Amino acid sequence: MEEVPAYLMSKFISDIGGVLGLWLGMSVLTACEFFEFGIDLFVFSICQFIQYKKEQGEKNDSKVANDRTIQPFEQQSQMGLSAVQRASFSVGIGTVEQMEMSEVA
Repeated sequence: MEEVPAYLMSKFISDIGGVLGLWLGMSVLTACEFFEFGIDLFVFSICQFIQYKKEQGEKNDSKVANDRTIQPFEQQSQMGLSAVQRASFSVGIGTVEQMEMSEVA
């Protein structure tokens, strides 16, 4: 009776190399996928940041527009009587200048 190996050393090394190549290939593929995921996450974050800044800019633009429409009325109230108030005085009692003259006299 003679012993014969069922699994030869060359076959064993060849199978280890195949399995190692399979696992190493999966590892490289996984590393590439993680790298791609990182890039996608970075691009998504940049796009969200840009969108956020655009929305903030639109809010600020509308606030500035509102401030500009309100500002003339504030300036008129600080200067005294507005044009509407002057017109109502001129229709009812005479002009503002005439009223001021009558108060002085």
